[in-house]
Amino acid sequence: MSEQLQGISRRRLAQGAAWAAPTIVLATAAPALAASDMPACPTCLNAGVGGLFTAQAIAALGTANVSGTSGFNVDSTGCDLSLFVPTYTTAGLGGTMTWSDGSTTAMSAVALGGGTLGQISAISGNYTTNNATFPDGFYGGTLGKHPTKLCFDVQMFFMLIGMIPMPACNYRICYDICGVVGVGVIGFGTGTVNWTGTLCNGTVTPL
Repeated sequence: MSEQLQGISRRRLAQGAAWAAPTIVLATAAPALAASDMPACPTCLNAGVGGLFTAQAIAALGTANVSGTSGFNVDSTGCDLSLFVPTYTTAGLGGTMTWSDGSTTAMSAVALGGGTLGQISAISGNYTTNNATFPDGFYGGTLGKHPTKLCFDVQMFFMLIGMIPMPACNYRICYDICGVVGVGVIGFGTGTVNWTGTLCNGTVTPL
């Protein structure tokens, strides 16, 4: 009887040791996981040369939806390429358009592309801003209300060396609108105005 009890005790001790083993493995693995934190989002991006700016307002009852397109460049020549796969993608989150009367309207339907780290990459944007107010009058040159600044809020998706995706990195890319010229007439709250210009004095700010 004592041998049987002794055998059971030995088996139970062996089972207990087997169940204890994974606990030890997990306890030693946890610090390794904690040490693999993602690096910070790149802060090396700069705004390159801005492209052409076009926008059109179609007004009714004194308010208008304004839509247009613009191109600009993102300069990443100063970025450290030892951490990231060169190519990245960019998605639009929205943005704002600032006007000559000091008002600002939110933009939606922003669509952007992608680029390559270490290079100057061309990006294109399509945008729409709703419910901007416009007074009656002739819009020629810089006469009348006109856009003065354009800001894109974007998400950039980078890939670490080893094909590990990073969380999305958010930035605000802003340009002044230089040489803006308007053409059109709004009367009794109704009309169409078209603007052209060039994006200039760009900045990139991490969000």
